[in-house]
Amino acid sequence: AEVDGGLDGFFRQQLFVAGGDSLSLDDIENRIVRPEFRDPRTHFALNCGAASCPALDNRAFHGARLEADLDRQTRRFAGDPTHVRWQQGRLYLSRILDWYGQDFVDWFPTEASTEEGQTEEGGTRTIVDYLRLYAPQELVHQLPANADVTVEFNEYDWALNAQTPQPKKGL
Repeated sequence: AEVDGGLDGFFRQQLFVAGGDSLSLDDIENRIVRPEFRDPRTHFALNCGAASCPALDNRAFHGARLEADLDRQTRRFAGDPTHVRWQQGRLYLSRILDWYGQDFVDWFPTEASTEEGQTEEGGTRTIVDYLRLYAPQELVHQLPANADVTVEFNEYDWALNAQTPQPKKGL
């Protein structure tokens, strides 16, 4: 189904009432979720559903399991070669990591700063450092240990993710 104004209209112009305020989905993401929670894992859990977006979960997020859900979504994203791929000495990444790159550097988890493979205290963190926390070990081992990783960002496919709904059993 077509939406007036396309994706931009749906996410920026269409308003929804939440907590008594009229907000767009863009407002919720960029005026509430990102500045309040300062957790880049939300980029892999909340998105517009375009073909190049991370896969959306098929269940609601719940406070009791939110940390595990966000970690799972981030690991799924980092393990999907359409979003993160090491090929011929280059790291090909989703454009999301370019557009919101500063979130991943600024909101780097402090408890991870002393883990093996992370930058030393006082070092400049990069998007590659963040990915090392969530990417499959086989990918992490392929990445050069130093910061000299050539990164290229994939073109973004804005077409609506056309996942085919699975029929319910017993119907």
